[in-house]
Amino acid sequence: MKTKSKAKTSRKRKSESSSTAKEETLVKQDKDVVEEDTSTEEKETDEKSSESSSRKGGRRRQSSPRGRRAVKFDPEDYVYNRLLIYTDGAARGNPGESGAGVVLKTPEGEEVGRFGRYLGKGTNNFAEYQALILGLQHAQEFGANDITILSDSDLLVRQLVGEYRVRAAHLRVLFDEAQQMLAEFDKYQIKRIEREKNKEADSMANRAIDERL
Repeated sequence: MKTKSKAKTSRKRKSESSSTAKEETLVKQDKDVVEEDTSTEEKETDEKSSESSSRKGGRRRQSSPRGRRAVKFDPEDYVYNRLLIYTDGAARGNPGESGAGVVLKTPEGEEVGRFGRYLGKGTNNFAEYQALILGLQHAQEFGANDITILSDSDLLVRQLVGEYRVRAAHLRVLFDEAQQMLAEFDKYQIKRIEREKNKEADSMANRAIDERL
């Protein structure tokens, strides 16, 4: 009887030991699963954080395309409420080979883009108006509603502010087009600047002629 009792007790202990071992195994597995889930969550969090940081970095780059210099520059997602528009026209021979040059900047002086257009044979005043229209077109593309036009052409500025009449028929067409475009902005100013302060736009106008942009 004692032998049977010992055997039963032994089997019972083995069963309990086996059950305990299974429970420990399950607990370990559950722990591993929890650790794996935690690791996965941390990894996903890191990935989301990295993605978020990348997106933020992308927005910063989009809001400030500084250093990008292009003859034809697509605004993409860049939006500027206020812009300075430097314009200049060049004609070699007057009339002669002509071109328009434009440089857009923020009020803080950050350059947004440079643009040029080859115009073929024309006068200097014709090129000045074409440069103005080119600048207005790009300012609209960037979503600007408050602009300041800066030109070294005394004739262009005085005609735009109403001090001089536009007598030439070919300029009258361009003048009317410019006036219509200006009316689409909420606010605009027109200022005459010295030639020395307009060298960048002048350079683009001449580049347009040289490279037939």
